[in-house]
Amino acid sequence: MAVPPRRFRSADIELVGRAPELQALDEELDHAFTGHFRVLVIEGGAGIGKTRLLNEVIAARRRRALCMSARSYRLGATSSFGPWLEALDRQLRSRSPAEVRRLCGSSVPDSSGVLEVLGAIDGPARTQPGRSELLEGIAELFSNLSSEGPVLVGMDDMHWADASSWEALRYLARRLSDRPVAVVATTRPGEIRHRPICSEVLVGLHDDDLLTRVPLAPLPKEAIAELANAIVRDVPSLGHTTAPSALVGWLERRSLGYPLFVLSLMRGLIDEGADLADPRLERLPGTLRERVMLDLEALDPSDREVLELLAVVDQRIDPALVARMTGMPVVELDASLRRLCRSMLVIEEGTGADLACEIAHPLVRDAIYTGIGGTRRRELHRVVARTFLASGQRGAAAAHYARSSERGDPEAVDALLEAMARANEGGLYREALVILDALHEILPRGDIRWLRLLEAVPWRAEWVIGHLAEGEAGIAIAAMRRIEELSDGSVDVLDRATVKLHLAAYLSIGEGRLDEADAACRQAVALFEAAGRPERASLARNELAWIAGCNGDLPQMVKIATEVYERAMATGDRTAAIQASGSGAYALGITGRFGEADRRFARSIDLAEEVGNGYRASWGRVQRAFILGLAGRAEEGLALVEGALDTDHEGAADALGLEVAAHNLWLLGRLADAVDRIQESASRRAVRGSRRRAWGVALAARIHGEQVRPRRAWRELSQADEAYEGREILAWSSWCPWTRGFLEFQAGESPKAVDTLGEAAQRLQDSGAVACEALVLVDLAEVLAETGLPGCREAADRLGDIASRVDGLLHLLLAAIGAALATPRRDTLERLEEALGSTVGGVYRMYRGVGLAVLGRARRDLDREAAVAHLQEAATTFDRCGAVWRRDRVVADLEALGSRGRRAAAAVRGEEALTRREREVARLAARGYTAREIA
Repeated sequence: MAVPPRRFRSADIELVGRAPELQALDEELDHAFTGHFRVLVIEGGAGIGKTRLLNEVIAARRRRALCMSARSYRLGATSSFGPWLEALDRQLRSRSPAEVRRLCGSSVPDSSGVLEVLGAIDGPARTQPGRSELLEGIAELFSNLSSEGPVLVGMDDMHWADASSWEALRYLARRLSDRPVAVVATTRPGEIRHRPICSEVLVGLHDDDLLTRVPLAPLPKEAIAELANAIVRDVPSLGHTTAPSALVGWLERRSLGYPLFVLSLMRGLIDEGADLADPRLERLPGTLRERVMLDLEALDPSDREVLELLAVVDQRIDPALVARMTGMPVVELDASLRRLCRSMLVIEEGTGADLACEIAHPLVRDAIYTGIGGTRRRELHRVVARTFLASGQRGAAAAHYARSSERGDPEAVDALLEAMARANEGGLYREALVILDALHEILPRGDIRWLRLLEAVPWRAEWVIGHLAEGEAGIAIAAMRRIEELSDGSVDVLDRATVKLHLAAYLSIGEGRLDEADAACRQAVALFEAAGRPERASLARNELAWIAGCNGDLPQMVKIATEVYERAMATGDRTAAIQASGSGAYALGITGRFGEADRRFARSIDLAEEVGNGYRASWGRVQRAFILGLAGRAEEGLALVEGALDTDHEGAADALGLEVAAHNLWLLGRLADAVDRIQESASRRAVRGSRRRAWGVALAARIHGEQVRPRRAWRELSQADEAYEGREILAWSSWCPWTRGFLEFQAGESPKAVDTLGEAAQRLQDSGAVACEALVLVDLAEVLAETGLPGCREAADRLGDIASRVDGLLHLLLAAIGAALATPRRDTLERLEEALGSTVGGVYRMYRGVGLAVLGRARRDLDREAAVAHLQEAATTFDRCGAVWRRDRVVADLEALGSRGRRAAAAVRGEEALTRREREVARLAARGYTAREIA
């Protein structure tokens, strides 16, 4: 029997067809290693050659840079900062303990808990480090490593990295902007699109000009010929010095230019001893599916069973669950998985509790799945569904029940309704919505079992009355419509009332269909009263309060909520009292009645804690923090919301905790931190379709404008606009025209900005949201004063009127700014100086900067020295906030004020404003050289 030629190793075959990409990467690396942090992303689908190109880049730079690498895995979402810690651990293992401690620097106490090599030296950390400590520790390590020379970090399969690893990339880019560090990552665009945090970070890096994308296309025919030639040269026993043209054409047709498949096809030909001049594979038909099915036929039956099951599962899965699904003994399954891994059909990653397996390539998985007969496929989905349900993975089970069941299947319906109830009990509303979606597929219209949904999701389910369905509200509405369709005889009054209450909650904030929501809610009130359930009617009336507020009638919202609260307290209905005191407090707050709002929030939180309703307690703290920010107590509000996030992160985040934290941070002038909170919110759940959270995206868009990132600002504003679809929702939707007006002003379109800001202010005035209206009016007054367009005096008068009616200190500062903009007289300027000297004027740094700039511009013709002092402080304040656009405008004003102003402008800009010679002189002077020695 003839011995087949030896198989070649992919790593031994030269890289072909990637010269342009290598050149682009080399140029970017050369630039990075001169002291400019860069992120280079190699993009492409599975099998296109990303990993090979990454390895080539690292190998070429090993002598000129400190190179390290790591890989992310599909389960990486559960391992915070995983690839970064892996790369650093590998690098530090070759260092002495003293070097490791030196490189870790001040972060040694925090890093010992997560870096294995440091933990082995100093022992485990006494406490687990927080996110900020870990980020700073990683940054300090890279900073110290880069002081020894250029650093190249290879990150393979970064699309699978956890959100914290992407946040670390963004943090390092900002923290190490002037260090010779380059990160080269590989990603799959398809995977990136499904993970908002990945897109957010990459878009931000692009806007900051720190990112270079290197997309990989399929190899052209010439490159395929080169690759085939390299393989035949590596295997002399094939009897060819170059690849026959017939072989090249055959590879091109079947691989479609994917290097992975070229290599696989060549291995198949060599293994079978095929004639390369007339290439044919007995076991390989012309499509991938047929090839895979032929490969399956050659497998051991037990191996084929495991592979088919993994194709049906379609996700990474613990082998222990596979054992349950197949009924195979663990030892037998382990042997089967080892064989499948050796054949490269399956990959197995992780250890212990993290051990998981899956089919190695999605195309292979699809080919296997389509090759399974319909009856067999349904049977396997049922097995998978039952196993997932038994292991508590209800959401995963739902999708498999939907694929395994006929319409009305009793087992599937019972299992899904039970899973729905368990998800609701655990507060897992997202899982509940997934299960509900599956029910639509298998529970027919008119089926009386739809009524059991009301048992699974009771009338006062927190995620329903708390409007958490958001983007998936349509799923819930469709379910309620199915129950409505049942005959009146099968649905009692109480059930019909519950359906109407649910519909109102989904239709209001969830869908923005306020007229329909109002009608459904009024029907719910009447039906609950008819059924003799006044406590349920009270919750429906509280929903009417929210609908009124969403419709722009905040006084009516306060009125209804107050009536519900008083009735609830009189009857001992604490559930309704918690809801109504909270909704009334929110409405009072944005109408400027801060003291009363604060007292009601306190009552709502106390009641929630008394009955053990953790979500409502978190909600109350978060919304109270928002109102505190408007009232001039942003530091107190920030501490309150951050405490809520620390204590109950999921609940507080669902209650808009991250958006409220961002709002207070913006008021306090911490713009970068504010954007981080919005991005964290987007990373935990997509913002698309969320009317509760889209205002935070509009806030982020405004901040990007302040940071001179116009493309990103307009893109995110468009996303927020899309969520509201032109509908008014409380004061939230007004953030969109407010931000648009600001961006139009930035773009030099002042008349358009005046109209847009005026529209936003009028919306808020009409609804009674005067606390928010004042923030818009300050921007409007600024635009009008600068352009000379009429209306500045009217805006200032309105600001004064609001300040006289609300009981918050922030609005006194805003009114003082407005008055000085409209009539820059001695009395208005002195009033503004007094406001800036108050506590609010000190901590609300963005508005402090605005006020100082107004003072400086007003006094430049009267007292140039004072004007320069005011403008310099304004520019410095904006610089510390990260408000680059405002800083640069004030610096331009300074430069127009003679030599004193130019010196002040240079002091604000620092070294970047100096010439190379001036910087050299400054450094020498700092070292003690005399003027003669420097000269």
